[in-house]
Amino acid sequence: MEIDDAMNLLTETESDLVIIGPSVASADRRKLRNHRRIVSLTRNLPDAASEKLSSAPEAIRIPGSLDRLQEIIDDIVKERLREITGSPAYLLNRRMSGLIGTSSQIRVVKEQIVRYGPAPGPVLITGESGTGKDIIARMLHDFSGQSEGPFHAVNAGAIPRELSASELFGAMPGAYTGAVRRSGFFEYADGGSLFLDEIGELETVVQTELLRVLETGSIRRVGSNRNLPVDVRLLSATNAELSAAVDAGRFRADLLYRIDMFRIHAPALRERIEDIPDLLMHFSKQLRLERPNRHWEFSDSFLDRLFEYNWPGNVRELRNVFRRAVYSSDSELLTGDSIRYD
Repeated sequence: MEIDDAMNLLTETESDLVIIGPSVASADRRKLRNHRRIVSLTRNLPDAASEKLSSAPEAIRIPGSLDRLQEIIDDIVKERLREITGSPAYLLNRRMSGLIGTSSQIRVVKEQIVRYGPAPGPVLITGESGTGKDIIARMLHDFSGQSEGPFHAVNAGAIPRELSASELFGAMPGAYTGAVRRSGFFEYADGGSLFLDEIGELETVVQTELLRVLETGSIRRVGSNRNLPVDVRLLSATNAELSAAVDAGRFRADLLYRIDMFRIHAPALRERIEDIPDLLMHFSKQLRLERPNRHWEFSDSFLDRLFEYNWPGNVRELRNVFRRAVYSSDSELLTGDSIRYD
């Protein structure tokens, strides 16, 4: 390449390293001296005039010193990787890796996580079952000022009603038949975040105590009159309409106002079907860990059937449908006939 062509190319494109061959004249080498990194391959040491240049290229003798050239290239690659992996965009994408998709609905959720994550105060996550509300909660914790603290997830609907208060707030010996001294989930999450899924399933009496905890920043174990301070951010989720539960008398209005400081809606899969290919690729990577010797492709009929379906079970159902199709098919090409929804 002629020196003028090289100069034009360097002007138009970004490069990390310029390697100058031994046949390039000294005068032409000087034209390149302002580039960020130059390595000169030479059969002779640089002349005295070149050595006096403040940005003189590093001289590497050939054929005997190419190991040094490899070291330079390795250093540049490492430097670039540090720049990339340390950039805000890279870190953001890495921390958002659990939310798959590029639809406008998912972009809104990601923006809300970045905005609400560092903000002190409760967050209410709404959405149907299987939409990834737990993933959103975990990301809110990761973006919070308490990300180094514990993250505990509790499904309120899975806690026996008679034990819900002691599970959340702890208990003292004798508080009820068989009770022993124990800590509750709020104590376990002290200094971090507590994710309370299906919060609408809590009994009214527990809702009352939860409201007191949020207002005072302290918990009171069942059977105790002593307040224990806790520093816990509450992240709640529901697949029901809590305002309707308030109207029906099943949920306290003042508690709803308290937990609904910030709200994020997890969109249903049918509202973002354009994310299905990205989700399939994500599931494929996971499944290849189980079946490393298996390869599969998606036919148009396979994708068309997925796009046409209503997905009442959302992303969770899509994952199961995909896994079932892979394990049930003898062909590497998944077709519409590979799909079974029930």
